[in-house]
Amino acid sequence: MRVAIVTGWLPLQREETSTLWLFVEALRRGHDAWLVDFLTLGLDARGRVTATGVRPRTDGASSRAAVAADLRSGDLASTRLDLSAFDVVFLRHNPHDRYSSWGEKLGNPVGPFAYALEQGGVRVVNRPSHADAWASGVALHVLPERLRPRGIVSRNEADVRAFLAELRGPAVLKPLHGAGGVGVFRVAGPSDPNLASMVDTLAGLGFVAVEEFIPEAADGDVRVVLWDGRLLDLGEGRVSAYRRVHRPDDFRNNVHAGGARAPAELAGADHEVIDALGPLLRADGIALAGLDLAGGRIIEVNVHAPGGLHNLHALYGVDVAARIYEALEAPDSIAGI
Repeated sequence: MRVAIVTGWLPLQREETSTLWLFVEALRRGHDAWLVDFLTLGLDARGRVTATGVRPRTDGASSRAAVAADLRSGDLASTRLDLSAFDVVFLRHNPHDRYSSWGEKLGNPVGPFAYALEQGGVRVVNRPSHADAWASGVALHVLPERLRPRGIVSRNEADVRAFLAELRGPAVLKPLHGAGGVGVFRVAGPSDPNLASMVDTLAGLGFVAVEEFIPEAADGDVRVVLWDGRLLDLGEGRVSAYRRVHRPDDFRNNVHAGGARAPAELAGADHEVIDALGPLLRADGIALAGLDLAGGRIIEVNVHAPGGLHNLHALYGVDVAARIYEALEAPDSIAGI
């Protein structure tokens, strides 16, 4: 297959990022794989999507560490590509890494190019026309309230205070378009003396998402990786999920923010959330998603660059990137459970 992974700032890719797990696995399997900086995307006069692709000069022998080092040094093979002739294009561009204002001013910067690719028959992971709604949490409001936190979206401080008063409990404030736990605040209620400053700060980034704090999240959350809306069976009764527990001085459970990882066993309520979300994600073209669950409710859906593949490998010894390519190479096979 011809595989392109459209990503953000290439020199910032690290050995443990899921982007490099997906890229190096494609090389190992003999696929014609390339990394693409989303700022190099273009559309030619014939309506073909073009981009500059890079990869190590020794395709088959490259490790993730070697690729990360090559990206930092710039010692790479480079060529102009016709992405319209590719089989699969992964969108892992993370536009918030650079030009963060683009998301508010221009929308998803890769959206028009991805639309053209889909119209030409290229499989795009994930479909950008629906990804923003899922990433922001707006799409979660179609779920019954028992499966999600109560919440609102607004830039108005009065709206935020009124909702917090109605909630009568702690809440989380975060940017509507954000990732990685950046700009996430916990407040006790409408009388929090820092509330006005928090709203002002987040409103400067766009819209503010406010949702009730799930008490069970104080003991950690569960990251679930889905492919085509389904859990991956990792063998021996294990599935593609793990627990994240925050460090003592921080309420965020993100592993890169200092949280610890541990094996997870999904409860019945967790499966209810997955069963409800899976078909919706699959119908919207969200093939690769990372769900964050706590207390049997969905906290967040990660779709722009869902991570955790290295954590699953470290905990269970299973390369989930390989499982994803097995599904792509044999699309009629059942990839999940």
